[in-house]
Amino acid sequence: MESANRLIVWVFYAAFALLGICLAAQGRFFALAVCYGVAAAGFLAVTALRRAIGARRPYQNGGAPARIAREGENDSFPSRHCFSAFLIALLWGAAGYPAASACLLAFAALLALLRVRGGVHYPRDVAGALAFAVVFAGIALLLLA
Repeated sequence: MESANRLIVWVFYAAFALLGICLAAQGRFFALAVCYGVAAAGFLAVTALRRAIGARRPYQNGGAPARIAREGENDSFPSRHCFSAFLIALLWGAAGYPAASACLLAFAALLALLRVRGGVHYPRDVAGALAFAVVFAGIALLLLA
């Protein structure tokens, strides 16, 4: 489970870099700035929200020990890993690559399942992450329209 989690996280690191490369190679610098700017703003907003809420993780509430390595405590809602994965997948769609977006959404859903089954998030954490990703992807779509 730990290896699958790490692999999927790296897929999204690569996908985010590749999105920037594709947009730059096509001379779509405004789209590049929007996608990267929205992602940065979303990441900062979700990080601040997590710290403000301070939701405990399943293993902190007497659940089974986490099966995915996790440093620190609290900051469970929303899942920042899942937010980032869902947002990157949706940004590919906003940038005009629907097939890549669909493929990445499947990986993001798998990551969400792994994070819940791995004991580091509740379903509400990954659902919240998806909701926030949709909001920020919507902002990107509005800016790119």
